[in-house]
Amino acid sequence: MFTLRFVLLLSIGLTVGTINTYGHRSNPKLIPFERAGKWGFINSKGVVVVKPGFDEVKPFSEGLAVVEKDLKWGFIDANGNYVIEPKFYIAFSFSEGLAAVTIENPGTWGYINHDGEFVISPKFSWAGTFSDGMAEVLMAPDLSKPQISKTGYIDRTGKLVIPAKYGWSESFSDGFALIADDQPNSSEKHTSEYFNKRAFIDKTGRRVTEFYQSAESFSEGLAPVEINSLWGFIDTKGKVVIRPAYDFVLRPFENGFAVVSCLNDKLAFIDRRGKKLTSCIFSEAFAFTEGVAAVQMPNKKFGFINTKGKGVVEPRFSWADSFLNGLAKVRLNRKDGVYEGFINHRGQYIVQPIKRTGDD
Repeated sequence: MFTLRFVLLLSIGLTVGTINTYGHRSNPKLIPFERAGKWGFINSKGVVVVKPGFDEVKPFSEGLAVVEKDLKWGFIDANGNYVIEPKFYIAFSFSEGLAAVTIENPGTWGYINHDGEFVISPKFSWAGTFSDGMAEVLMAPDLSKPQISKTGYIDRTGKLVIPAKYGWSESFSDGFALIADDQPNSSEKHTSEYFNKRAFIDKTGRRVTEFYQSAESFSEGLAPVEINSLWGFIDTKGKVVIRPAYDFVLRPFENGFAVVSCLNDKLAFIDRRGKKLTSCIFSEAFAFTEGVAAVQMPNKKFGFINTKGKGVVEPRFSWADSFLNGLAKVRLNRKDGVYEGFINHRGQYIVQPIKRTGDD
């Protein structure tokens, strides 16, 4: 998703698998972790594979991880070696064989390949990640005048295939992209079209749905939409398939389930038919990954449930993240600070909790 606020801020200031569709190796099963303010990667056994030495890292994508050190971003392999030297002011992870980068601030954005070569030259005011063969880009003649900044979409050759005419938009997903109406949603005056009504366009730029009070992108063939101040879901034909009955949708469908906010301000999981997997009892809930989901129970502690709604790791953590490559990051609040470790699917510590730096 592109926001004008983001661009204005920019103006201020071991083992790899098979070859994928775009000719690049699949991701090593490594997990980002932090020690003493620096980031590295561990494997599913908790063994350090890439020593913590980076100021920030992102998970591996297409065999490479984008990392930041000394205010410059680059890309490393599973051994922690630079494949693309850190020379970018900002860099996004690879997707569909390309990564959006900018060298300067402020500067123009372009796309590089896995060799670090520009294949779409820097010419955009901002550039998003490729999805469904298209990427959202910003054409801003003057960043001091956000009202004339518009987004459009390019293909993998860099050709602008949908003209830059949107004040707010999101990436393509399931063949459709979310755009905002150019007319205000209400009598209230907002500085961003983010607050306007939303609709979906196809890859030709044709609007294929009505404008909704609000909406979020498609995921697994369903999109959250707001109708008469309640949220439900439509399918890719624009048909309402889960009637609007929720305050909002916290997380769209992922691995068969969505997280919705019920009228009691608590969260529940629903399936693609709209049937509740769980009661409306959670204060926080993450998407299912690796067959389980992290949830905050009424006792304020985090635990994990399975896709049948049954608890599989007892709620005993102050916070818990989703599982990634066999491990989940968890935190414990203790009298002397916050401790962070990693557990496996049985709730056993693979990396014992260590006090986080700066949490005295």
